[in-house]
Amino acid sequence: MRNYTIYLLSCFLFHPALFHSQSLTAIDTGKYRINLPAHFKPGNKAWRILDEKLPLVCEELKNKELCGDNCNPAYTIDFTMSDPVVLDYYAQRISGTNYDIVTLYTFESSLLLKNSAGKIVTRIVLVDTNDVFKITNKASIAEFLVPPPPNKISLQKNASGQPEVVVAANLNNPPATSVFRSDGSYGGIETPYSYINKNKQKLAPKEKDQLAVIDQRITALDQ
Repeated sequence: MRNYTIYLLSCFLFHPALFHSQSLTAIDTGKYRINLPAHFKPGNKAWRILDEKLPLVCEELKNKELCGDNCNPAYTIDFTMSDPVVLDYYAQRISGTNYDIVTLYTFESSLLLKNSAGKIVTRIVLVDTNDVFKITNKASIAEFLVPPPPNKISLQKNASGQPEVVVAANLNNPPATSVFRSDGSYGGIETPYSYINKNKQKLAPKEKDQLAVIDQRITALDQ
């Protein structure tokens, strides 16, 4: 299997001008087909870019025409994409109670060139797991108040005239065990950390985020 690193992507292709009416039992050695997600709708310029670039890296596709789904081509290109893997989250305070919650993630995506027997001939890497991406979600989080000052400690003389340490308790201090909780909140007040802990599913990247990354990379090939 030959490996190429190309930043591409695609969708399922159907173009009436390429429709072929030959018997589907016979392999058309002059055709190839691309099977891609519906995200790449007809008319998306990704079609043209892929049709121009793929034959440059796949010898098997040179001098072959792209066909729709009503054909039996010699080669087919299938799209694969892994689930995203979240690496980390962090919060950026914008103003007041407004925060940007940033999610860092990675994933893998490839185009698999297969022959008529379904055997993988070439794997074209679109996104590698070494690539790190981020998405940002807006959040409103209650003001994280500065903790009250600690108990006041002073040195005073006792009845015998000897110095001793005197601790004057600050009544505004909550008990130490009730300040930071296991969910990351402070004394029951939500913090950016506790917000992230409670909303990881909401903050995780979606399929549309991944496809948008691939769409951008295909478009970049045309620049």
